[in-house]
Amino acid sequence: MSVTKTSDAPNRDYEVEKELAYAIRNRRVVRLRYDIDLRDRVFEPYVLFREASGRVMVGGRRVLDENDLFKPPAMRQFEVVLINNIEVTEETFEVDERFDSRNLALSNEIFESVDRPRE
Repeated sequence: MSVTKTSDAPNRDYEVEKELAYAIRNRRVVRLRYDIDLRDRVFEPYVLFREASGRVMVGGRRVLDENDLFKPPAMRQFEVVLINNIEVTEETFEVDERFDSRNLALSNEIFESVDRPRE
């Protein structure tokens, strides 16, 4: 499924959050277009959370940045309202065993995480 941002809601984008939560629960790789990027990023989403500042973020492992093909995979966080387009792929991923959402400094609320029991 693919979602393209249609509104400029300042604080939340519930459709993108819903897609990310689904991808996290099902360990699905996503393709996303972030902020002013011209190309997609391929991303393994691990956690959807609200920072203490109030911003809703998604954290995980960036596998590929089509804007810079030589950039190695790395853990990253993206502000959800700056995601312009997202596609949840059929590809699944294995979670890095070192990931622990309790280590998220400045986290105010966790909405979904790969290391939390599924309800």
